[in-house]
Amino acid sequence: MGDPLYIVLTIFLAAMLSYDIAKFVRGDRPDWKEGLVTGLVFVGFLAAMQMAFHIV
Repeated sequence: MGDPLYIVLTIFLAAMLSYDIAKFVRGDRPDWKEGLVTGLVFVGFLAAMQMAFHIV
């Protein structure tokens, strides 16, 4: 199994992503800065998943 730090980080980033997706679905259209932050959170989420579970 992976490092517990990266597993916790993955869960935290997944929660942030789900909050951003829920805001978008409700109809709140983000400006470019919020979109950039969401993109960076998504990249961080993928990196944490890689470090936690050695996917690739």
